[in-house]
Parts: sequence; structure tokens; C-alpha cells
Amino acid sequence: MKRLSHRHLLAALAVVLIALAVLQPAPAGAQSRADRVYLPFVSSGGSSGILLGMYPSGWLGNQSVIDEQLHGLSEWSGKQLSLVGTFINIEEKNYEAAIRMQLVPVYDQGYTPFINLMTTKSMAAIASGQMDSAIRQWAEEYNRFVDGGKRFAYIAPFPEMNGDWTSYGEDPVNFKKAFQRLQDIFTSVGVPQDAVRWVFAPNGASKPEHRFEYYYPSGSRVDAVGFSVYNYGYCSYPGLRGGWAPLWSLSGEYIVRMQAMAPDKPIFYTQMATSSQTANGTDAEAKNKWFREGFAWLTTKPAVRAILYFNIEDDICDMAMYRTWKTSLPDRYPGYRDAVQGAGFIYMSPEQLRKTSLRP
Repeated sequence: MKRLSHRHLLAALAVVLIALAVLQPAPAGAQSRADRVYLPFVSSGGSSGILLGMYPSGWLGNQSVIDEQLHGLSEWSGKQLSLVGTFINIEEKNYEAAIRMQLVPVYDQGYTPFINLMTTKSMAAIASGQMDSAIRQWAEEYNRFVDGGKRFAYIAPFPEMNGDWTSYGEDPVNFKKAFQRLQDIFTSVGVPQDAVRWVFAPNGASKPEHRFEYYYPSGSRVDAVGFSVYNYGYCSYPGLRGGWAPLWSLSGEYIVRMQAMAPDKPIFYTQMATSSQTANGTDAEAKNKWFREGFAWLTTKPAVRAILYFNIEDDICDMAMYRTWKTSLPDRYPGYRDAVQGAGFIYMSPEQLRKTSLRP
């Protein structure tokens, strides 16, 4: 008799749990997201590997940005991008241009949007309801983008909230309240539950009293966790302490901590980049080596399921690795192209991603 595999046993267990949840009557008066039972997404076949993503320079509603940067990087590297990162403010004046006009072409051309939801306000202002009207307008426009659940995106509310460089930073109590309030407004305007995947996206490094664990909204409100990490090297940004660091020394601790905090959640590098500025000056090969060695190390970490590279124009630290704009710096860093070869890095279309939770 053929023995069932571990994966088959897990799938069978998931079916039983779903059946039990469906038969269980809902509590009277259940309305908010916190009151609902959220069943795990069950992948139709499963997958392993790391999704590639990028933050491009420019407005995503411009087809040339998609052609030159997104399609261009995918073709040059030989590995298709799965995720496209962007930053959108709650207080945007033109919601249609900020949301639908950017996200629809990205999604419809095979990329899943990853939205960092920003604000110039404090977490106390969000938590107390002062921004409810703006959030509601944002959510309504997002609902038009998803078009009844035909599309979806990842949303990371108030990223790097454990740092002191944002208007909303270093307020864990109000961050949790704001996170919940935001989700409840999305529910109230009718955004389908499966049309958004919520991401907890702190900075990796922080002051000891602002470790990202203190900000975690709870597993019932989060679909994925992640963190920002940058190798600034010896670039001349004010206030930065010089020091070249390989990827494992920058982020190994954060992976371990996130696995302990959220063992059933996929881990994303929600922002990642490296400089070329070493102690001996600009060194393109050092940057290439950072990619080759660091990404090879990432493939040994099964909980890591996605990386989004911060490819925004930055001529001070030379963070970009694929330039379509002219500078005195290299247009391409082949270390990235070398690093993403092999089965450890995969592409998943938006429709494929809708069917899996990416859970480790």
C-alpha cells in the first residue's frame, strides 16, 4: 500500500479543518475582521522558492517604466519579477492616479503589487479616527482596483514603524490600534477578504525598546511578515555609521526572530538594497559578490519567500542594480543576474499567488 506523503497528510487535515469550520455556526453579531474565522489558504500543489520583486524609479502608470524597468530587468536577468513595490500615501490628493492608474497595468501585465501604505500623520491620529475619511476614500479606490475580487495586492501598513525617521514611528500601542482600524475600514467599504494580503513590515534594526516584536498586531491580522534591511557600506549619507556587511550578518538575526514571533507566516524582505561604497571606495565587484553570496545564503532559508529590491535612483550610495537612466555609475550589476539563476528563485503570476499563502 502506497504511503501518504507529509504534504498529502497536511492537505487532508486542512480539508477536515475547513469542513469543521463551515459547520460551526458563527457567533451572533459578528461583524469585524477580528470576529471572523480566517481559514488558511490551501495551495493547489504548493511551491517552494523565493519570489523576486523590485521598487522601480518612476510612476507605475507610465508604460515606459513597466517596459524599461520591470520587463527589462526580467529579460536581462532571465528571471521574471513576481512583485512590484510602491509607496502610496493615505493623504493622496488623486486617489485614482495613485492607486488604480498604477496598479491595474502592473497587475494585468503579470506582476503582483506590493503597497507600502504611508502617512504623514501620527499613529495616534490614525488610531483615534482622525484620518478615517481619507482611509475610507483610499479603500474605496482600492476596491475599484480589485474589481469584485478579480485582483489583489499585498499591503504593508505604515512600514518601518519601529524607527524614529517617520511621522508615525515608535508608538507600538497606537500602531496596533491603527492597523486594526485600517482593516476594519477596508471591511466596511466592502473590500473582499481575499483581495488583500496584509503584511507586517518593520525595519530590521531598531532601538532595544522598539524591537519589531513589540509592534506585531497578531497572527490573525497578518498574512505575511517581513523587514527592511540595507547595506549602506561606507556611503556618505549624514548620520550613517560606516561598515560593509554581507546579507547574512545584516539579517540572519531578524529571520530567526520573525520565525519565533510568527512561525506560520512567510517572511519577506520588504525592502532590500546594497551600496557599492566600501572602505576602499567604490567597488562594483564587492557589490556583485554581495548579491552572489547573499542570495545563495537566502536559498537555505525556507521561511524566506520574497525579496523586493529597492531599485530607486540613488547616486550617493549607488543602491540601484539595474539602471535605465544615465549616470556615471554602472548601468547593470551582473552579480544580481548571476545570483537569481537556479531553482531557488521562482516566478508566480498574480493568479497563482492568489491560490497560495506562501507559508513555509
